[in-house]
Amino acid sequence: MAMSRTSNSHERHENVPAALGLIGTEPATIKRPSTASSIQRRSRTSRDSKALRSQPKPSVKTPKAPGSKSVFDQKVDQGNRLRNITPAQSRAVLPLRKIKSAHAAASGSIIFERDTLKQLWQSTKGGWSKGDMSWRASFDSVGLHQWRSAPFGLFLNAKGRLIKLQLASNGLRGCLPPSFECFTLLQYIYLQNNSLSGPIPSVSGLHHLKNFLINENQLSGRIPACICSLPQLEYLIFSRNSITGEIPKDISSCSQLKALAANHNQLSGCIPEGISACYTLTQLDLASNDIGGDIPKSLCLLTMLQRLYLNDNQLSGQLPAKGLENLKNLLVFDCARNKLSGEIPLQSLATLTNLKSIKCSGNTFEIRNKTEAQFVEDGIDDNAHCMIKSILSTVTTI
Repeated sequence: MAMSRTSNSHERHENVPAALGLIGTEPATIKRPSTASSIQRRSRTSRDSKALRSQPKPSVKTPKAPGSKSVFDQKVDQGNRLRNITPAQSRAVLPLRKIKSAHAAASGSIIFERDTLKQLWQSTKGGWSKGDMSWRASFDSVGLHQWRSAPFGLFLNAKGRLIKLQLASNGLRGCLPPSFECFTLLQYIYLQNNSLSGPIPSVSGLHHLKNFLINENQLSGRIPACICSLPQLEYLIFSRNSITGEIPKDISSCSQLKALAANHNQLSGCIPEGISACYTLTQLDLASNDIGGDIPKSLCLLTMLQRLYLNDNQLSGQLPAKGLENLKNLLVFDCARNKLSGEIPLQSLATLTNLKSIKCSGNTFEIRNKTEAQFVEDGIDDNAHCMIKSILSTVTTI
């Protein structure tokens, strides 16, 4: 019995190398005799291993672990950590994997928007006077995505992107930064009643822009042609500035435009024919400029038009004899102090049942009787439709 236990114990110890994966290793004190056959086997094995080493290794790509990241992604994460942006926010803001340049990576991101707002603050001499000003220290310490309450006129969406800039009547002065177009999700710009100067910045990237109000400032230069490439633009108001040049002919591309107010500027040229493509236009105010040429007949195609101000310009020719009857929604029509001539189309005006006010003094119209002369001189401020019908009944057709 004792010999049996000794034998089993010896077998367990012999199985230890097998359990550790060391089968085939020999104790250092044991040497096997070298025979001719073993020498031949070793030499053959050595030749085979050299041949294997000399052969080129096949290029087998090791599959990425599910959680591993490329060097590019690691660099992106490192940059985000320096800017206090979490990976979730980075994925929500911009697909950085597809970016090929540093400028493109910044464009449209909350990081670039924050930097542009900082430029706006600096270029307008820090004149943001209303609301809580404690946010100013946050420009360098936190990202724009952490500003939720927007007490100072910045309104963000759920992902921290700027959608509304409301800084009207805030004493802003200076020029708007040229990188203004980086706010690619911006829908509303309210900068009216300030002291902003310089040109209107490019807004070519603001394809979601609906309202652009920059009236009552000191802006100069021409109307940027890129404004006509904004498909969702509804309200374009830049009255009471010093804008020069012509109304862009491509204004017809703004098919959603509801109001165009460019009065009290220094605009020249003619009213573009293509403006008739702005089917939804309800207000057109071009008063107090230097616009010349004829009143295009295409204006009569704006059937939703309610207010038409063409006074104090250099318009010539005659009022459209036919077509005015299409403006069934017209409430106010002012063409005073121009160089218009010919007869006033009372017949067409009498069909506009909603017309309340009409003014046409300061022109060289052909007057047919005293009643019409009084109408031209004084205009009509209320109930114009009924008054014109009364005047029409007194006019003798020549």
